[in-house]
Amino acid sequence: HEAFVPFTRIPWLVTGIPQRLQFGYLVRRATDVYAPLPRYADIARRYAGPDTRVCVAPIGATIPVSKLSRAQARTRLGLGDGQVAIGIFSPAASGFAHQWIAAAVARLAGQADVVWVRFGFGSTRALPGYPEGPNVITVGEASAETVADTMRSLDIAAAPYTDGLTMRRSGAMLAMAHGIPVVSSEGHQFDVTMRALAACETDPHAFAERVALLVDDPGARATWAQRATGYGEQASIESLARRMLRDLA
Repeated sequence: HEAFVPFTRIPWLVTGIPQRLQFGYLVRRATDVYAPLPRYADIARRYAGPDTRVCVAPIGATIPVSKLSRAQARTRLGLGDGQVAIGIFSPAASGFAHQWIAAAVARLAGQADVVWVRFGFGSTRALPGYPEGPNVITVGEASAETVADTMRSLDIAAAPYTDGLTMRRSGAMLAMAHGIPVVSSEGHQFDVTMRALAACETDPHAFAERVALLVDDPGARATWAQRATGYGEQASIESLARRMLRDLA
């Protein structure tokens, strides 16, 4: 998609036009094209040849699922039975909606049973409105195994993006792969199939209220955890591999 970002910088203008020509050359000669977003698939279809098949195929979780049980993962992280762990994974990722996180932090201020878990890319940075103090666990950037173990320990994954949740967001996909309820966002690239798997809101206030609801309602968390299991059929690497083998056979 890099060739199709808005040309707001001179380097993008210089590189974007040749990239589009190259993209078109490759797609016209391909038998199958796999795109992680419906919008990307629409772009590919504009360049596709008469016999080219274009389909939406997610990136999926790029880290293996943790081998630990939930209890083991929580013990390693120092989480108690009565604590509700909310994960913020890789906040430095492109398009991560910081204001939405800040709204949720403000909404839950003073709630003693909430523990914020910051891990992944950019999780040690000081960001406006992000949680601070004794109710915060900062793991930082870590190995794939540690990231997966940390994800396993969570009760809720807070994963809002300015362009909306899509299957290319591997952090959210990793949470779903672990059966963690995901609270995310809608946006201009939002994949509507995500509504069946995650609680996707339209503004920071609604996002904060949804997170607060899940903190207070274990039954609602269990419902969204069950929905997240649908990820396995829609977005796993194994599912994509099976489709590619079928298409290319």
